Amino acid sequence: MRTIRRLERLNTQLKELHKRLLSWRAIGFSLAVGFSILASLKGTSDLVSSLSSSAAAIAWISFFIMVVIHRLSVSRGERLKWRIALETRIASLEKLESTANVEFKDELYSELYSAEELAPAKRLLRDLDIERYVGLFPFFLSREGRGKFLRFLTIPVSSIDEIRRRQNAIEFWEKHPVLRRKILRIATAMEQEIDAKELLRLIRQSNAPENGAKWLYIVTAAQVAFYGLWVAGLMQGTKLWGLIGLGALGLSYYLAAREVDLLSAYPRAMSIGRSLRALKEISQVLQKVAGKTVAQVPAFREDRAPTKLLQEVEKAAGALGVRQNPILALLINFILPWDLYWTLRFDRARRGVESQLPDWLETLSELEAFIVGAEWNRAHGRTLPEFIENSKGGLLDATQLAHPLLPADRRVANSIRVDGSQRCHLVTGSNMSGKSTFLRAIGLNLLLAQAGLKVVASQFQVSRLRLESSMRPSDSLADGFSSFYSEVSDLVEILAKADGKEVVFYLVDEIFRGTNNRERRIGAESVIRAFSKTRAMGMVTTHDLDLAALEGQVDGLTNHHFRDDVIDGKMTFNYEYRKGPCPSTNAIKVMRTAGLEVIET
Repeated sequence: MRTIRRLERLNTQLKELHKRLLSWRAIGFSLAVGFSILASLKGTSDLVSSLSSSAAAIAWISFFIMVVIHRLSVSRGERLKWRIALETRIASLEKLESTANVEFKDELYSELYSAEELAPAKRLLRDLDIERYVGLFPFFLSREGRGKFLRFLTIPVSSIDEIRRRQNAIEFWEKHPVLRRKILRIATAMEQEIDAKELLRLIRQSNAPENGAKWLYIVTAAQVAFYGLWVAGLMQGTKLWGLIGLGALGLSYYLAAREVDLLSAYPRAMSIGRSLRALKEISQVLQKVAGKTVAQVPAFREDRAPTKLLQEVEKAAGALGVRQNPILALLINFILPWDLYWTLRFDRARRGVESQLPDWLETLSELEAFIVGAEWNRAHGRTLPEFIENSKGGLLDATQLAHPLLPADRRVANSIRVDGSQRCHLVTGSNMSGKSTFLRAIGLNLLLAQAGLKVVASQFQVSRLRLESSMRPSDSLADGFSSFYSEVSDLVEILAKADGKEVVFYLVDEIFRGTNNRERRIGAESVIRAFSKTRAMGMVTTHDLDLAALEGQVDGLTNHHFRDDVIDGKMTFNYEYRKGPCPSTNAIKVMRTAGLEVIET
């Protein structure tokens, strides 16, 4: 916050300077014009004329110096504005305040996930507050960058080597804050995120055939002929030759326009140019480190970097921008085949970009995920997870693990170990005692770990796991599903995956809460026994204390709990994860504390 206040004070000073410079420019211009007029008046003495000329020269020089200073201060003000915006966003991340407008809509799901990936990814997004987590990062340059980060979080990795690759890349960018901030400032200054899909569609649309250059020669020849015939007609005193030349020029443009799309070149170049301008600026930053393998930006090496090609596109878009002034555009094109030349040049640059753009965009999306990861590690990450190969099954061993989305002064950390000897933690406990929060803390930290990020724990050792969850089953009016049916469907799918090659780590919260006590007890025991017959491991929370009797009957099941205490008539929670079944419940206490009269029979 101190940095933001200092920058805001500087911004206020710059605004005041802008006002003074505008006034000084006006005064300087008026003096320069006044002395110039005085120096040019007839009848003035040589001394007055000489002094006026000198004063006019000094005034004009002062005016142009103030113009330059004013432009530099405006440019600095723009950079300062974006720096303040970036520092504000970083401060929001440090306070765990979500500032990015992230909505997970069906079209996003269909773009990001295959049919097989969709259901488990949607459960994780729904259950583990990933929407809120991703909203902490208003730093993405493209939709695809946000999508890549989401996939890092929600799609199981194929190997530990891939996780280590991500860890190394994120660590590299964490150690290069200057380069990282340059890229983040570019993202902050962008009017909107790059839409790679739309950009690729535009870049693949041709404005001219590959042999379109012939029309430049034809139209140029027609213009030369027109001028020649026009001059000849003037010399002979007839307009006929000029009209013939004008007709030939018009015909050449008509024939060229049938193959070269002159009309759409400018708006297309502008649409492409806005996105590619940011890509060019990033390319200039990345060329400094593209040769380092750990940076994971091979597409931006100097021999492959898009800088020169993108400069060509930008130059062509700027030249075609003369169309914004119709009179000037008509005049220039009457003298020279301006639009035709720059349309062909734009199309040539477009073809050069087209073949390499997919690689650039794919590299850019990964880079965004790495940079966002580096910002997370800097602001909140505590420990880099240690991934191990465990041939006997899965392992999760974490010390002082806490929920990543809770502020440090509100977090309560707990330790947990899940392995072959205690593969299922059955968690009982009172309402509001912390069961669901602890499950989400474990789940979100597991996702951070597989994405290559640091976790919120003092020690975190884990094998490669496939995280599955059933924590917030939702009903669907459109499909006619109740939340209970949705939960049953989720558990059936998770059990099917538990029989696969990957070790599944499941998180099931308040199992079968949507049915009566008897059927909930039978169903929960059936699911727990079914999980025990697989290599799966995980946690199940419940209010049914009778399920605690399964310890010793079900292989690998151990009881754990959270509890509450009543002190001076008030319920208190310490949110500590303890071994054994919960010794008490608090539903009636909650009702009475809230003022509800409860009659026990």
